[in-house]
Amino acid sequence: MKANELRIGNLVSFKGLWTGEVSRISESGTIEIKGNKGIFDIEDFRPVQIFRDLLLKIGAEDFPDGESLSIKNRLIGYAECRNEFYDKSTSVALKYLHQLQNLYFALTGEELEVKL
Repeated sequence: MKANELRIGNLVSFKGLWTGEVSRISESGTIEIKGNKGIFDIEDFRPVQIFRDLLLKIGAEDFPDGESLSIKNRLIGYAECRNEFYDKSTSVALKYLHQLQNLYFALTGEELEVKL
């Protein structure tokens, strides 16, 4: 994961030990996490992988077609052949939570509120 993939508010995992919300990103590749004192190197963080259970936990619901999930008026599909989720209207692949957060913001101009 690179610093230029992240935005303020994205959720990331610190070495798989805990998850935090990015509050500041420096040009030198360090980030600050909301509510956590300290500055961390981007290398210590991993993206949060998207799973069906995670999507349901953050507010997604089953869509009537029986194949998709709906989250804040976005339809998310799953491509078994590629083993990845994707936004159905744009076909953008969504492997990590920060990608979904960023896509949602780019398309709606609003933050996707995520509480884990």
